[in-house]
Amino acid sequence: IVISYIALSITLSVIDNKDGGVTNIRSILDHMPTLKQFFQLIGVSVLASIPLLVIFGIFSFVAITSFLALALGGSVISLVIIGFCFSLPAAYFTLRLMFGNLAFVDKQKGVSAAIRHSWQITKGSKFWTVLLTMLVVAILVVLVSVCTFGIGLIVAYPVALLVVAQLYRTLEATSTEPVVATATPETIEQALINEEK
Repeated sequence: IVISYIALSITLSVIDNKDGGVTNIRSILDHMPTLKQFFQLIGVSVLASIPLLVIFGIFSFVAITSFLALALGGSVISLVIIGFCFSLPAAYFTLRLMFGNLAFVDKQKGVSAAIRHSWQITKGSKFWTVLLTMLVVAILVVLVSVCTFGIGLIVAYPVALLVVAQLYRTLEATSTEPVVATATPETIEQALINEEK
């Protein structure tokens, strides 16, 4: 969880061109989560994986019962169809909630806000963008891993993380989610001046 938080924080800094990259050990420590952030990131990870775990549990139950039915004379095709039917919802919910950790590290607004933000930015036709991007990234990571006997993951994983973070920023920029500004005395004063004009 700590390494994940640091990696996400550094990746967002690189994507945003902030002066928060890694130049030495001290700069890595600047990206360390607090104890509260650590537990909140665990919460986001658990909530984001609940649909997948539930569907995996159902699939496991169905697979075991189908295997028993197969042993008693059932059909292999029925097992494949049942597996496919349970894989689709798992993929859908997993892809819709996959930006929860990034949203938490980026916004620092709590567990439920991070999950809601991930759900919001992946709705509609954006889901298909996420699906196609993640398919391409997964295929490339697997190819690099296989062709280099796993050593290429040292380069492939950070590149994949950069692609996912850039996709997150792009989805966020095109989101129709309303932006709620924080009211400060200066913004209130400026709003009053604009209203008088």
